[in-house]
Amino acid sequence: DHLRLVVRQEGLKAALGRALDLEALLLRSLEAQGARFAVHPLLGFLTVDPRHLGAALRCSATLLAPKLLERPLEALGEALHLRLSRGEGLLELSTGACLGISE
Repeated sequence: DHLRLVVRQEGLKAALGRALDLEALLLRSLEAQGARFAVHPLLGFLTVDPRHLGAALRCSATLLAPKLLERPLEALGEALHLRLSRGEGLLELSTGACLGISE
């Protein structure tokens, strides 16, 4: 809601590792200034958008997957609470709302 980390890198594992490194650097910087993210003991991380309470995280990945796009994926997306977007051989997976969904 207030912060967006964007990592564009080939390889999901490498991209996730880079994002986690950036998040750790951000947390250390905030702590050095006496600040932190707002967290509630029952609700988790607090955000402007109540749909993102809890994990307060939205992730997305764009995949070059022309063969995968030939299949119906809507039911899979719903079961995994993911948003799926298609376009020109690309599939974008992103997290949906997390309110009320257990991690």
